[in-house]
Amino acid sequence: MKRKDSRLIIRILSICVFSGCILYIADFYYQGYAYQKRNQSISEIIKEETGNSRQLAQSEDTEERDVKLSEEDNTGNAPEGSLKPGTGILPEFTEVYEKNREFIGWLTIPDTIIDYPVMQGKDNEYYLNHDFYGEEKKHGSLFLDYKNDVLLPDSNLIIYGHNMKDGTMFSALRKYKNQSFYEAHKVISFHTIYEKAQYEIVSVFLSKVYLKNEDTFKYYQFIKASNQEEFDKFYTNIKEMSLYDTGNEAQYGDTFLTLSTCDYTTEDGRLVVVAKKLQDKE
Repeated sequence: MKRKDSRLIIRILSICVFSGCILYIADFYYQGYAYQKRNQSISEIIKEETGNSRQLAQSEDTEERDVKLSEEDNTGNAPEGSLKPGTGILPEFTEVYEKNREFIGWLTIPDTIIDYPVMQGKDNEYYLNHDFYGEEKKHGSLFLDYKNDVLLPDSNLIIYGHNMKDGTMFSALRKYKNQSFYEAHKVISFHTIYEKAQYEIVSVFLSKVYLKNEDTFKYYQFIKASNQEEFDKFYTNIKEMSLYDTGNEAQYGDTFLTLSTCDYTTEDGRLVVVAKKLQDKE
């Protein structure tokens, strides 16, 4: 009798554990789905504003556009908190920027899930676990290093993001470990709120976060090249560490875009994709 009771208890416990695992997995992927939907709503705002901006440009001259964008009231003053003309912010990003003034741009890699807003906080901690709306989420946000200044510009803009196991955020960067994927996806779009730009990949490599006292190459410390020697040190290292030869070169004065995410093949590992800014063709 006792043996039967023990078996029954084991079966019940097994069912409970199994059910708990199923619920956990279902919730895990639902959270990823919900996160994607929220970001899609932000994207829709930008698409709508892009269409409005084009229509506006066709129907009004510069002075009339400024008046409409500022939404002046009868006193001639823009409503409190709204952006005034001359801010330099691209029209399609204005409404999103007003929702969160730490929104700094939009990152897109074709044929991947990477099509996200990029934030920039006062440190590199907050957006590890907060979304665009300031809600605490394990997915966090893609975010630009707080030391970067997109208006300078810096020599190296660094964007961080989680390598989520549900396939969202920067998980798609893992595809760049294969050269064949790189060959078909060499160009990345990163549009800041002030400027649209394309970047061509020059290196894909594995690294890690090192201790402060370790004397070694730390890609995440390179923001601004004060001289060519500093530039060359960074560039030489990323080319030597690259998983394959991209065939793309850079030179002093170029601006880099560095995408950084976790790599689980080593402790504190990182997968890094570095691209250079393409110059507009005149």
